[in-house]
Amino acid sequence: MTDGEDQIAGIRILYEDRGVLAVEKQPATMAQGSRSGEEGSLLSLLASEMKKDGSASFLTPVHRLDYGVGGVMLFAKTRQSAAALSNAMQSGETEKEYLCMVWGCPEEAKSEWEDYLYHDSGQNKTFLVTGPRKGAKAAKLSYRILGTSEADGRPVALLGVRLFTGRTHQIRAQLSGHGYPILCDGKYGGRRPLACRSAGIALWSYRFSFPAVRGKEQAAREEVVSVPGGGVWDLFSENLFELRKAAIRPS
Repeated sequence: MTDGEDQIAGIRILYEDRGVLAVEKQPATMAQGSRSGEEGSLLSLLASEMKKDGSASFLTPVHRLDYGVGGVMLFAKTRQSAAALSNAMQSGETEKEYLCMVWGCPEEAKSEWEDYLYHDSGQNKTFLVTGPRKGAKAAKLSYRILGTSEADGRPVALLGVRLFTGRTHQIRAQLSGHGYPILCDGKYGGRRPLACRSAGIALWSYRFSFPAVRGKEQAAREEVVSVPGGGVWDLFSENLFELRKAAIRPS
């Protein structure tokens, strides 16, 4: 365990045990290269540093985060933990929640959306389609409105989004398809506010909950939290401050 202040190669450690490492990925960084061991990615930096100090000889990402997305990124430090976490994700035993800011504000304070998504690999873009078709996959998420504000004279909303499926660009495509593109996400129609110079898009991996397995016995669930701040996120600084306070547990 850590207190969130430890670092590896300048990367903030959020949680660590014998089999799992959770760090805070910064926007506009690669989670992993397109080729194994590609330099400059989060995975290569962590693996290189941990190999030097002998803390781990095996490291693999448990999930994906897009290049422009920051927040909680989970890695397995052993093959056993990689298999256990992969099984937990496939069986729905993990929970992933994201924070995002969208143009506009959904009418309902909270809701679930079930859609079909089609990913065009040539464009590296995902599209919401009207129903089942070749190549389309079912996608499900839920959202809750955490706050509302304005940018450039237009309404914006801070959403907490929970994923139930893990499709490529799922949150970005579903929100945009329903008419609420994410701020700074030009690929999906979400322009950047005029005063914003932040890197990345306004989507953040906020919470990852998973069943911890130590040895042959399953321990209580672990929950890792990371709250963004600065840049475009200052639109909701008070809301994020409250989330940050709620995430601090008494020692």
